[in-house]
Amino acid sequence: MRMTKERKYLLGIGGLLVLIGLAYNLYPTLRQLRPDDDQVLLKQQKIAKYERLLQRRDSLEKRLTASETALSSAQQQLLTGKTAALAGADIQNIIGEISTANGVEIKTLRLLKADGKVHSDYVAIPVEFTVRSSVRQLKDVLYGIETAGKRLTIKEINVRPVRSRNSEDVQATITVAGYMKKDAAS
Repeated sequence: MRMTKERKYLLGIGGLLVLIGLAYNLYPTLRQLRPDDDQVLLKQQKIAKYERLLQRRDSLEKRLTASETALSSAQQQLLTGKTAALAGADIQNIIGEISTANGVEIKTLRLLKADGKVHSDYVAIPVEFTVRSSVRQLKDVLYGIETAGKRLTIKEINVRPVRSRNSEDVQATITVAGYMKKDAAS
């Protein structure tokens, strides 16, 4: 049987249509096999980022170790009382020792309300005290507070001269705060 020219054209066009239909149906599957250029670029960027992190790993581990050591050291300077009142008593004892060592008499000493706004994990325990001393003695007391074994900060200081004959004394009202972990203060 001999094919006519028309039949050959029809068969060719039909075959071509079948191939086009087949390609249309298989296109999504074939597309998934070959990733987009954008996806390849994104994956290459991620790989480059991870390689940079791996290269910095040693320095990051050293920084982590140094940070953990610094945190441990700083936490040793926190007040150790179970409650804010006990921590306040610890501050009062420290202030008393510093004042006695510098020959200064404490006129008043009181524990103020604890301030939990310092940081979410820590509570400031303020203590206010009043002393009458020479300027030199006051300087020594302030230095003693700043260099105490516990983390103490001077929050407020009000210094007034004492008005009397031949007196170079001053009266100072000082607010000192120590810090403790919030869960210990609860």
